[in-house]
Amino acid sequence: MDITSQIIMILGFSLASYSVVGNDVIQTLGTFISSNSKRKWHLLWLYIGGIFLAVATYAWFQLQGDIAYGRLDKIPFPKNYHWWLALPPVILVVITRFGIPVSTTFLILSVFSSKNIRSMVEKSLLGYLTAFVVAIVLYMFISKRLEKYFISTSHKYQEFTKTSSNAVFLRAFFNFLIAIGLGIVIVNLIGHYQLIEGIFGKEAYKTYRLFVFKNVLAALVVVPVYFFLYRQGLIANSKDSEEYTSNSWMIAQWISTGFLWSQWIIQDMANIFVYLPRHGALSALGYWLAIALLVGLLGLILYQRGGGIQKIVTTKTNTFDIRSATIIDFTYGIVLFIFKEYSKIPMSTTWVFVGLLAGREIALTYQLARGEAGSFRSVIMVVLKDLGKIFLGLVVSLLLVWLISYLK
Repeated sequence: MDITSQIIMILGFSLASYSVVGNDVIQTLGTFISSNSKRKWHLLWLYIGGIFLAVATYAWFQLQGDIAYGRLDKIPFPKNYHWWLALPPVILVVITRFGIPVSTTFLILSVFSSKNIRSMVEKSLLGYLTAFVVAIVLYMFISKRLEKYFISTSHKYQEFTKTSSNAVFLRAFFNFLIAIGLGIVIVNLIGHYQLIEGIFGKEAYKTYRLFVFKNVLAALVVVPVYFFLYRQGLIANSKDSEEYTSNSWMIAQWISTGFLWSQWIIQDMANIFVYLPRHGALSALGYWLAIALLVGLLGLILYQRGGGIQKIVTTKTNTFDIRSATIIDFTYGIVLFIFKEYSKIPMSTTWVFVGLLAGREIALTYQLARGEAGSFRSVIMVVLKDLGKIFLGLVVSLLLVWLISYLK
């Protein structure tokens, strides 16, 4: 590779890092930033950056540095870099300035491999519809009691989150660690227990049957254990019961964000690392310099509290409430996890995110405000507006592919 190609490669990676962090990361961490608006940005950075480093370290030692987790296997690495390969992140930076949530998957990866556009669009559309339907069904069930209660007590919970004592916080956190740790132990024991092979067959490890069995059994143990510890905590802290409950939700939200964040990294790092050598060709120095750049950009975006894209989150009902944010993050993370297992074809996490918020907003409005004049119409307009923005990104991507093929 000549010196010009190397310069374009580094420039493209740097611009892609900045644009993807500014666009996609906020769609993943948006509810986390909103509900922790009272907390110092560097505390959020330490947590989010720590998870990112953990995933990157695992990829380096276990996957030969493939932080894209196989999502670039069907996208060839260019022998020579032409100037137009740096166009997608430049366009993305410009669009992000207007607060438009475009799909970086389409905009960047389609330039490297136009033949995969159809499969990426199909998987992303399926992701949008899945998240949309899941959100509607979920919030139809929980809106009237749970979300209505969250909305009515939102201000009080924000105050508890802001002023909670370290002792009460640590007690709640300890209960979560016990329950989650027990679940991890159960999953690992079942995963190595040979009896499962006899029950489900030799190919059980490659099927969803074992996956479902392990996680359902773990949940059947973890959930009662946690609620037992939670009730014991309430008894021990009867004077601070509301504060204790608030801290429990806060820990749940941080855990749900950590889970969601790890799934997003696995899905979307392909959009950035497509510019760099892969399959072990990238040196250790190059890999960790790239990781350091991304961690620094994460700090910048958390310092800015999200920027323009954050409006996609803050305009939705009660996303500042830490309890509502927890449910959103867990649901989003589970959908991404399912599609991660479904196939290694890259997909737009933006479409999944917008679909989830759209379904949630429609269900909340139907259940809580359908009697108010114009409320449902205004929500539909917001949903269509967000949908129009992500389709705009798809159109821009297709036009860019056409332009580059013309320039070639």
